[in-house]
Amino acid sequence: MASSMEEFASVFRAARSVSTPLVAVRTADPASTIRFVTETVEQERRLPHVVAWDVMRGLWAIGKESSE
Repeated sequence: MASSMEEFASVFRAARSVSTPLVAVRTADPASTIRFVTETVEQERRLPHVVAWDVMRGLWAIGKESSE
């Protein structure tokens, strides 16, 4: 479990580099984490399909490309 944003970014990039199809993140600040993840991925290349799940909304797409 990552304890800092730098450590989380490192773990997230490592998961992406080995083509991990699904990454689950539990956080106390979902909006900030979603923004951080999308910005991190967009720096690498075009934003892949990103979805989120929460108790209130269920499964929902993040970004324009994800909803197509």
